[in-house]
Amino acid sequence: MFNPEMMRMAQEQMSKMTPEQMQAMQAQMASMDPATLQAQMAQAQAMMGQMSPDQIKAQMNQAGEQINKMSPDELARQTAAATTQASAQADYKIRGANMIKEEGNALFRQGKYTEAAGKYTQAKGNVSGLGTAGAGEVQKSCALNLANCYLKTGQLALAAEEAGSVLASDPVNLKALYRRGSALRGLGRLRDAETDLAAAAQAFPGDDNVRRVLEEVRQERRAHPD
Repeated sequence: MFNPEMMRMAQEQMSKMTPEQMQAMQAQMASMDPATLQAQMAQAQAMMGQMSPDQIKAQMNQAGEQINKMSPDELARQTAAATTQASAQADYKIRGANMIKEEGNALFRQGKYTEAAGKYTQAKGNVSGLGTAGAGEVQKSCALNLANCYLKTGQLALAAEEAGSVLASDPVNLKALYRRGSALRGLGRLRDAETDLAAAAQAFPGDDNVRRVLEEVRQERRAHPD
């Protein structure tokens, strides 16, 4: 979210717009894809987060002066052009992130789990803050792959964390449940591990591997009661 000072300055600039300019901008924003609008707002927030209050104020004043010189049609065209540019930038970042992710996949297949984890982390960072569905899919895929890497390298707390980040938005994701359950088992948190694995077995009853590991965890719990 924008901080209160940013919001105040934005409202101040909007109050200087003519009704026709305001109507043109609102019409253009209403026609935008919600994901694209969200991505634009995230990019603006990230950019402003790197600026001082004086720099933000100067930028807002400059933008306000430019807007006040535009006709409603010109404002609509400028908004449409900015939307197209933001969408193209988001697509470019997503394509780049997918390429980096594929490099990670190749390293994983070679057994280079630490190097693969570095690629997945880089790919996640490339789409951070975009807020689009495509960026979300990249982040989810990389988080699942990171969990797998960390299981391989014995970094179990990190594996549980990455799988958990997927479960926050996709609570019945099979890979996330299985990988977090496996990590928790390795950490000795057998009760929590059983909870995840039981949820996976219930959601995907045909998965023999999940049912086998779940039974192993239950046997371990019986042998070592809480």
